[in-house]
Parts: sequence; structure tokens; C-alpha cells
Amino acid sequence: MGEESSTSNTIVRSSTSALTTDQDAPNSTSAMRLGWTLAQVGGRYRQGAQSRPTLANNLPTFVLTVSEERSELELAIQTETAFRALTQQFNVDFALRDLTGMSSGPANLDASGYLRVLTEQILESIKESDSAVKLSLTRLQSLLWAWNEAIEDRLHGRSLGLHAAYELGLCLGEVWWSRDPGPGTFAVRLLDALAELATEVRPARP
Repeated sequence: MGEESSTSNTIVRSSTSALTTDQDAPNSTSAMRLGWTLAQVGGRYRQGAQSRPTLANNLPTFVLTVSEERSELELAIQTETAFRALTQQFNVDFALRDLTGMSSGPANLDASGYLRVLTEQILESIKESDSAVKLSLTRLQSLLWAWNEAIEDRLHGRSLGLHAAYELGLCLGEVWWSRDPGPGTFAVRLLDALAELATEVRPARP
């Protein structure tokens, strides 16, 4: 068990504890980005697969607005690169065989390696048929689902603060990049609940 001390109202424990410490603070933003980019990878590739992989015809006036010069698929590749870097930072790039439901995947690959394989398949499937695109996207979402489960387990054991930050980023990302924005989906139900809450809750008067 880790040693425990108390200063004012702050509890500090050794690194063996899952409690949040001040050391988590610098990594909380990165953990939030990790959750957001996991959802964003799936969303951007789905969005990119529905558009032509070409640059915008009307380039922006200002040179520095690079995001507007990139196609949906180029932005998806950028997001994937950021996500893979964050998984390395938090040591959550698991062996593929250790992820739920992924034992039948390519042998001797880690999750990020398989992610690269699947995204390349998406880029190739766009040249083929709608059914090929759907199959590639389904495989990608299956990987991201299993990867998320493993990330949550590891971060929860490491720090409740990092786990909470990750889940916040993930939930916001899932709402923004909803895989199925149709009626009754999680994203729509959550947004409806927030809208209803906003009409019922009034700020306290000073």
C-alpha cells in the first residue's frame, strides 16, 4: 500500500494509488485529447469516406488557414497521427490479441499497427463500392470500441483523474462525431437531455 499524508484538506498518496494527485494535472488535458481523438478518428474517416479525396477548389485567402485547404480524408489522417502519438504517451498501444474480439486479427500487430492497416483499407475501398466502404468502416469501429475498453481499464487503474478526463473527452467526441446521428441514438438523446435541462435550470440570483 502506498504511504498516505494529509496537508490541509488535500490527500496525497503514492503512485500505487488510483486517487487523483497534482501530478495528474499536466496530463489531464492530454487524456481528454486522447478520448476526443479516439472518437474523432472514427468520425473523420466515416465523413471522409463519404466525400471525394480532393482538395477544396476555393483555397482560403489567408495562407495560415491550413485546415480549410485539406480534404476530409487528409484531416482524418492528421487526426489518426495525433491519436497514435497520444496512445504512445499514455502507454495504451496494446497488442491486438489482448483486445476484446480482436484475437482473429493479424498476428504480431499492436493496436496502432492494425489501425494503420484498417485506415489504408478505407482509403482503398473508396475506389471500389459502397459495400466495401461499409465493411472497412465497421472493422474500424470494432477496433476503436475494443481499444476504448482497454484504455478505460488502464487509466482507471492508474488515476481516477486521468480516467475522468479521458471519459470527458470521449463523451464530447462521441456527441460531436456521432456514428449514427439518427433519432434515438446516444448523441441525440444526450443533446435532447441537455437542452431540456437548460430550460429547467436557472442560475441562482446573487
